[in-house]
Amino acid sequence: MTDTIGIYRLIQTVIKGGLEVDALIGQLKEFSETLDEKDEIIDAIADAISLNDAENNVCDKELKLRERLLAVIKALHSSQLLPIEIAQERLDVDTLGQVNLINDKKQFSTSYVRLRTKLYFTQIKYNLLKEQIAGYSKILTELYRLDQNNIHEVLATIVKIVGSYRADPNRVLDLIVEVFLHNVFGENPNDLYIEFINLFYDDKPKLLQLLQLRLSFYAGKNNEVLVVPQGFYRVLAFLINKGIYDIDDFYNYLYPHDAKVLEYHKKLVEEAKHAARKYAIAVVGEEKPVKSVIDMLKEASPIEYHYLEVDNQKVNLCAHLIDLGDWDQALQIAQKLPEYHCFSNRRVALASCALLSHIIDPLYRECALPRPLNLRLKPVCLFDVSKVPQITSIDELSSRVFPILEALGPFLSYDTLTLVKIIRVVRYALLFKPDDNTPDTLTAEGPLYYQITDIIAYSILPSISLSGGNSSLARESWNLIKNLKPQTRYKLYYEWRDEGSNPIMLKNKGQILLRAKHHMKRLSKETLRQCGRHLGKLCYSNPVITLNYVLTHIQSYDNLIALVVDALRYLPPIALDVLIYCVIEALSDPNKNKKSPDGMALAQWLTNLSTFTSSVILRYKVEFSCFLEYISNQLKIGNSLDLVLLADLIQKMTGIEAIQAITDDRIEALMGGHVLRTEGAYFNQVKNTRKSSARLKDALIESRLAMPLCILMAQLRDRLCFSQHDTGTPLKLVGKLYDQCQETLAQYGVFMSMNLSINDYVNFMPPLERLMTEHKLDADTAFFLARPMIFHKIKSTFHELKTAAEKEVIAEEGESPELSPQALSIKFVEAARSVLDPIAETIQPILAEKYVSCNLNSKLFVIFWTLSMSDIEVPLKCYEREIARLNQTVMELSKFGDEDQKKRKERERCAALVAKLKQEQADQIEHTNYIKMYLESERKNLFCENSYDNVYIESRQFVQHCPFARCIQTACDAIYSARFMLFLHELKVENYPTIICLDRLLCDLTYMMGACTENEANHYGRFLCNILKTTSQWHSSAQVYTEQCEQYPGSIINIDNSEYINYETYRDICYKWHYRLTRSFSVALESNNYIQIRNALIVMISIIDYYPAIKHFGKGIGIKIEEVRTNEKENRQDLYALATAYAGRLDEIRSRMIPESNFHTVSDSRGSQKRDSSSSSNSRKKTRH
Repeated sequence: MTDTIGIYRLIQTVIKGGLEVDALIGQLKEFSETLDEKDEIIDAIADAISLNDAENNVCDKELKLRERLLAVIKALHSSQLLPIEIAQERLDVDTLGQVNLINDKKQFSTSYVRLRTKLYFTQIKYNLLKEQIAGYSKILTELYRLDQNNIHEVLATIVKIVGSYRADPNRVLDLIVEVFLHNVFGENPNDLYIEFINLFYDDKPKLLQLLQLRLSFYAGKNNEVLVVPQGFYRVLAFLINKGIYDIDDFYNYLYPHDAKVLEYHKKLVEEAKHAARKYAIAVVGEEKPVKSVIDMLKEASPIEYHYLEVDNQKVNLCAHLIDLGDWDQALQIAQKLPEYHCFSNRRVALASCALLSHIIDPLYRECALPRPLNLRLKPVCLFDVSKVPQITSIDELSSRVFPILEALGPFLSYDTLTLVKIIRVVRYALLFKPDDNTPDTLTAEGPLYYQITDIIAYSILPSISLSGGNSSLARESWNLIKNLKPQTRYKLYYEWRDEGSNPIMLKNKGQILLRAKHHMKRLSKETLRQCGRHLGKLCYSNPVITLNYVLTHIQSYDNLIALVVDALRYLPPIALDVLIYCVIEALSDPNKNKKSPDGMALAQWLTNLSTFTSSVILRYKVEFSCFLEYISNQLKIGNSLDLVLLADLIQKMTGIEAIQAITDDRIEALMGGHVLRTEGAYFNQVKNTRKSSARLKDALIESRLAMPLCILMAQLRDRLCFSQHDTGTPLKLVGKLYDQCQETLAQYGVFMSMNLSINDYVNFMPPLERLMTEHKLDADTAFFLARPMIFHKIKSTFHELKTAAEKEVIAEEGESPELSPQALSIKFVEAARSVLDPIAETIQPILAEKYVSCNLNSKLFVIFWTLSMSDIEVPLKCYEREIARLNQTVMELSKFGDEDQKKRKERERCAALVAKLKQEQADQIEHTNYIKMYLESERKNLFCENSYDNVYIESRQFVQHCPFARCIQTACDAIYSARFMLFLHELKVENYPTIICLDRLLCDLTYMMGACTENEANHYGRFLCNILKTTSQWHSSAQVYTEQCEQYPGSIINIDNSEYINYETYRDICYKWHYRLTRSFSVALESNNYIQIRNALIVMISIIDYYPAIKHFGKGIGIKIEEVRTNEKENRQDLYALATAYAGRLDEIRSRMIPESNFHTVSDSRGSQKRDSSSSSNSRKKTRH
């Protein structure tokens, strides 16, 4: 350090004349060179000169000493050892003037006095009275050295200063508060200042008044924007947290007032709603931009804008209370403001998230982090654990965490990390098992289940909406939500869509709609990848809003379906689940009409939505059990319009089409086994839909809707005509709905038989008698559903009998020979009787109840409805055709050798199919032989041997309840019905009147055609075509008739004496049938009824190869057709098209028509009339017609 005393003495020596000035300067320079810092010697010289100057002024005895001092000062200044700034600061004004360091002594003195007065003696707005300002500076100095160890010492010192300087204690208290708010974020604990205030001024009302006065000052009443120091908020929060004061003590002094906040919030809500509507309308057109409420407030009243939007005192106090961990007090402030107004503030939301993160930290580490990681990461303690305790079990969630989440709402999104932690903790709580504390399975109705769903609905999902599209967050949310029931998830999605009255959420919805519109406008084949990614990003945070908008376009434009389905590959799993919900919601909209404007077809939006949904379910792995449940509920209430959803879904996922215009080759393939149907009956390759078929099957089984859907469709079909008639639905649409219901039922039945194991089928499907009694199904549907079960039981019984017979043979002969085909046939007959006879006995009372005065043999009824075309005939040509096609494919693929792996696998597949087809053909031949053997064994028991009247009644009821009822179901059933009647004839079933049954079928078609739908008319025409094919074959020659009909029981004309119909009489009967057909068609074509004309034309087109065969009948029909074409050309175009098509076909066969004389024997007109009368009389005896 510099020796100031030595320099002082050295200068004294110069002044007294003991040393020259130059010597002094030299010594000082030498001394300064030895120092590291020159400023040290300058300060020492200034202090020594100042002291000598003061002494010289006091003891001014000799003028020479004064002059020497001035000379020393000048020398030091000139040698730069005493700078002018230091000299002006340290030396007296007179001395400065004498050494010429100032220009004007008087002016310098005046400026100095003014500056000193301004700095130390000027007071603002109050009178100092007798206070001395120096006391406050001393108090401030003492307060800044306050700590826990010297609190009483500082207090005593301040009290002395107050007394000495006459300081105002209230102002001292204000000064203490000022120091407190400046140091509230410092190292000293806040309790220290509270304790000091209590020791200094133990008067809480005084301190309260002081704080309230400060709040009034900050309220901006003088049109000034005053920013409240954050430390002051922390002081208020600390005082409230400690219980010294209550929130109500300060709340009325906080600005802005509740009325202004509420008014401002209402304006924001209205603006947000208007913006949402504008964005929704912007889907159609643009609007000019308008100023927002915030912008207008900022321009009109900057002060109100500051306190409402920038520095809301109530919101800031709430934030600081949360910072201290005092959630209850903060919530009191938030609840006095509009909903989410407080927590929408970023500062408050972040503080709440930090509090949440602190509370759940131990539980989160235990349940959501793997074992090494949760120990490796160090916790960040933002709160005092003793004051803000943390939770360690899920039982504490409902009391500590869920209230915060409920209040925070969607603004948990401000802290993504905390949001992820909450999602993982909630998932753990949802999956928690109290017995072993492992989250393996879902406790669906646990104690926290409903609280968790509320938190997901009101906080987690809305927070995801404001997160801005975070793919990881979307994945985490799906891991949570997928554990809930589908119904619960859809409830959450519904609430997710409702934005409430939150301005931020409303604006967010509008922005999402605008962006979705932007991307949908640009969606095309070229921009598919880019737009799909953008839509996927929107769905990360707002799938409900985005997908609802996408669906509105899908319902309007069917050309977007393929593009959108392809674009959905970028969607997260939660968005795909939301998509199914949005589809169900769109389908359930009561304001939408599901019929076309003319009421004759389904609405376009419904068919588009059906196609889109089935395509999405086919392509993406989504859970669609609720979609199936929606369909079943619609069927339950009798809504057949939504049946198109199920039809499209089955067709897309299984490749099984609802067959309408089916060719003969495909019908023949459908008569074969499973392999032949798969290869030859469907356009789509069923092998390509195995995975999707399995998904559909699993969904039906898991939702327990596999068999209820069958039963509901059957019930709906039976009551469809009556229920739709009451609603005024056009008859044409009723027919289409009925056909669609029947087609979907057949389509669904094929799918179930191909994909469901027989054991599952038996377990799910009720037995036959329950289907007909409890479920009130007609015989056609009941047997259609029960047919697989009946044959499964027959095969099981046959296998048991076969096994038992083989054991007996082994026991007798000691070896293992196979049973002979005759023995196997006998065992099959036993098995069939053991199964079908009890069924016949069971349904006998059901038939008697349903069909009054029913004389029909119940066994015949059961046999007819149990068998199908594949049971009585093998499509050999179709098997040969498919085998030849596959062999040809194998030969073509063999040319490529084994190098091409893909072609080699295809060749192996085709070869395997050939083997399967051959084996299936052999099995079906064996099966049909068994069935034929069984029918031959029962041919004496199918029809009663009674009087002619009983035979007539029984034959009429057989035709009515068996062939008529079944031939209109499907094309295969139509062929089966005709083939079964002729099969009974070929088997020579006793008392089976073939000619009488045919007479009942062909004599009057008017009522039957008038009661058919369009598809039923097609099937009925196919049935008649097969019947007329046989009758024409018998009519072709006497030899054919003799061989195939004349000596058969079916051609007996007189039961008492077994008189058979001869060939000529049969030709007369055939003529009568053609005449009756002509009359029926003429009546239908002459009527103005749309249904009768359409069905007559459809049936006539179906039988064009066999009718009309007589020229004058063809001519009459041609005239009627031309009349229909003339009348309907401008009115009903579909009837005109059908009539034109038939006219063309009629012209093609005119050359094959024959005169009446070639068709049957006509001697003369009277003879003809007599013969006609005779044949009619015989017919009356036989048929009562």
